[in-house]
Amino acid sequence: MNQPLEHFSEQIDLVVDIDSQLGSVAGSRAVAIDAARLGSLALAADDTVDQQHKARRILVTEVAAALRLPERTTETLVEYSRVLVHELPATLAVLQSGRMSYRHATIMIDQVSGLSAENRAALEEKMLPKAVELTAAQFICRRCRPMRSLTGSPT
Repeated sequence: MNQPLEHFSEQIDLVVDIDSQLGSVAGSRAVAIDAARLGSLALAADDTVDQQHKARRILVTEVAAALRLPERTTETLVEYSRVLVHELPATLAVLQSGRMSYRHATIMIDQVSGLSAENRAALEEKMLPKAVELTAAQFICRRCRPMRSLTGSPT
């Protein structure tokens, strides 16, 4: 093989490896953020809604400051982390394996939002194999919307 072409191929392989690592790290970040969320709830003085709300506000403020993110963006990050860890464990596992991007995971979260646990699990099972094959745009257009319509829920 000619030297420049071989070098180019190696660089593309490196980009693919790094992208896989980014997915894996995003999954690990989701787990860490959810652990912090649970920890903040444990620090609440009691289990009242007011105390839980205060604990969440403190968590969001601290994470936003630490990551230099807007608080609204951080609120979404905290909620998506909770959903991945507690409602979409198969999606989290694929994300942590590096076989899909965080964008694919957020599409999955958005598509299952508002579904019953049964429909959510069924939709996740059917859509996940395509998440590792399609671009994010193809995933949402070709797979998620048509599958979501089968559940009888609006997209």
